[in-house]
Amino acid sequence: MTWFATDGGLAMFNGRRTHAVIAEGLPKGRVLALKIDDSGAIWIGTDTGAAWMANGKAHPIKETSGKAITTIVKRDRDRVLMASENGQIFDCRVQLGAVSEMRAGEGVPQVSFSVQAIPNEPLQSVDKDQPGPLKITSLAMVGDKLYVGTHSRGVLVIENGEVKEVVSRPRSFFINALETDAKGRLWAGARGGKEESAIFDQSDPLKPVRANAPTGPVTAIARGADEDIWIATDGRGAFHLRDGKLIERFTFVGTGGALRSDHIYGVFVDQEDVVWFATDKGVCRYDPNAARTEAIANDANANYVRALWHTSKGRLLAGTNAGLFMHDAAESAWSPIADVGRRIVYAINEDNSGRVLIGTSSGLLVSSNRNELALARVSPSSNNLPEGDSVRAIANVDGATYIATYGYGVEKLTGSQRTFVWPGPSADNRLREVTALGRDPTGRLVIGTATAGVFFWDGKEARTETALEKLKGDAVWSALADSDGLWLASARGLFFYKSGELRELAPGVHARALFPSADNSRAGQVWCATVGNGLLRVSLDDQFGAVISRFDWHVERSPGFVESQRSRVCASVTVE
Repeated sequence: MTWFATDGGLAMFNGRRTHAVIAEGLPKGRVLALKIDDSGAIWIGTDTGAAWMANGKAHPIKETSGKAITTIVKRDRDRVLMASENGQIFDCRVQLGAVSEMRAGEGVPQVSFSVQAIPNEPLQSVDKDQPGPLKITSLAMVGDKLYVGTHSRGVLVIENGEVKEVVSRPRSFFINALETDAKGRLWAGARGGKEESAIFDQSDPLKPVRANAPTGPVTAIARGADEDIWIATDGRGAFHLRDGKLIERFTFVGTGGALRSDHIYGVFVDQEDVVWFATDKGVCRYDPNAARTEAIANDANANYVRALWHTSKGRLLAGTNAGLFMHDAAESAWSPIADVGRRIVYAINEDNSGRVLIGTSSGLLVSSNRNELALARVSPSSNNLPEGDSVRAIANVDGATYIATYGYGVEKLTGSQRTFVWPGPSADNRLREVTALGRDPTGRLVIGTATAGVFFWDGKEARTETALEKLKGDAVWSALADSDGLWLASARGLFFYKSGELRELAPGVHARALFPSADNSRAGQVWCATVGNGLLRVSLDDQFGAVISRFDWHVERSPGFVESQRSRVCASVTVE
């Protein structure tokens, strides 16, 4: 279950729907802060006081009555520290006493609280425009020291009950958020200009280091699943940082509206690494492990991806309508490979020596060796190419590398030499329109064409099968073998061929590319990219036949995001 602190009170999401929570003893008004303790109970801060809730019943903490509780941090088991807008911090410990009798003989423990105010008298603001009690916005524990974020007095530190101001350089006087990361470093989020960085690494409290991220005003910070942090801002969306460096940023425009607003008031990472954003237009949920889009470049042609390949050296390559790009995981960015230029890239593969092979609209490019991506063109076996040197597919079969040149046929690549192998000189021109190459379970080369269907070449001759007649007339785009049989992706649908029988698994789907399941060993399961029907995951089941899961446009436009209620939300927590 996930709990939300909202302007309208406490709300809960049970995995299917969100609804308001009405509990006996729960203070009325806005809920400003939530924290789960080790027992699974919830500490709740509202603008009229705090409460502890367990087993569906809320127990108000009378010492906080009438005070706006803005932040809560865990200290020990059954113990938290909470702060208010009235300049006070409360050290609260819940105490469960003897079981009392309650309706129909049911027994519930008696609940009481031990509360100590720190300091005894409320802290005072030094803001001339807003004199009076000091507004405390955030708390963070670093060892035995309690750091306090405030408006007008910056960061305070409380140790052994003594309050001191942290006089740092630089110094921010209006702190909105404090949090520690997995390494125990203290991070502070402050007010800031629209495009100014207002997030600081305060590992050395006297010498904070400003992160290189144009956050603008920071409203909240959450520890990530690893050594990362998430930053919520007022008007600049969400920032994801690791070691002070920007990993990714989410905005309303950048997510196609999936993040419903750039004004984010709270951020929370649950036990499944899902990130929840509390905005002025409701809750947004981001799952970093879900499918999401990633732009390669600002050029629309560069974002038209035709081929993907993960090389044996760990490089991720994308072939597009505007050249070849390589992914830099450290920078989360794509960079163009200059040797390819703006050629259309149709196919990417490697030979047995680890050389990278790139099939383009104007020739075959091959890397000099497996360690470098310096590419050079390999000339075709003939200059008589009716459609030009347009290399559409590459396949490895039993140590040999074959390439398909559209309008010409199939060639064998040996070193830097291309040798023509199929079809014969008097063959129908339709056989030369090769669109796909692959390997079948018996080791034969599979040849897919634009209109003539599918052929199997054993090194001497090519033949087709009667069962494959249905594939004629439409392009065959991809062929993939597993231990059970042969998968075929065509403009007419997705098919599976085994023992002379052709099964139609996804009729009417324009199937373009096939890829094996993650472990590469599970037969009867593939991923299939389509035109107009998203990404399909297809599994063959002995009882139910083809089981198809679809990831479509809606997943792409909302990269990992799920939207929820639209009222303003300030915070959230999850309970198992």
